[in-house]
Amino acid sequence: MCTRVEDAAPTASRRTFNCDRAATTDVTTERECLDALREAADRLGESPSKAQYERLDVTPSSSTILRHLGGWNEAKERAGLETASSRGPRLDPKPDDVELPDGVEWSELSADQRWHYRHVEWNTERSLRRRDAHRLWANRLQRERGGCARCDEDDPACLDFHHVDETDKEMAVGKMITYGYGKDKLREEIEKCVVLCANCHRKEHYQLPTRSGRTTPDDTDRQRDDTGV
Repeated sequence: MCTRVEDAAPTASRRTFNCDRAATTDVTTERECLDALREAADRLGESPSKAQYERLDVTPSSSTILRHLGGWNEAKERAGLETASSRGPRLDPKPDDVELPDGVEWSELSADQRWHYRHVEWNTERSLRRRDAHRLWANRLQRERGGCARCDEDDPACLDFHHVDETDKEMAVGKMITYGYGKDKLREEIEKCVVLCANCHRKEHYQLPTRSGRTTPDDTDRQRDDTGV
């Protein structure tokens, strides 16, 4: 173990720097690397090249995958995906327990699309776990910001992200989580927002009724879309 003692100043307390601890900051597992490759294949509809993977908003990074699993083809093989050297005419028959949408032929699917249909339940469960993890992460960010910016409410169950500038809004943060966006994209969108509780958020978007005493369907849809995580 490497330990270095630094003196910031003659009167300052001594600090200990643990080299072993600093060297173990990467906690990504091999399973997370393989899951990320499969997710990329699902989104692309084919086995991802390294360049394709890097263009997606997916973590861990390609360099982390290579560090854990070696070569790119080796990583894809371990993930059960097609590699450049594995493409060929051989096609296994469709398993009896695999259901395809109307009009979809097994023989016309890519290897990665066939993998997706063979593992629909696994993909669904993984997507739900990922979505829940992102919601918990977003709730933690809301707490770190001190809760509602207008009142004292700090219960995550009552908090929303409100876009300060609607013209700069891509999508409601809660909807982005539901649609499977990654943390980098979510963080970028959250930076455009302030945290409001549900009541203050509705007040922010409230519009006086029209002369007829009714709001339009567009107004109702807009207010509904703007609430959420």
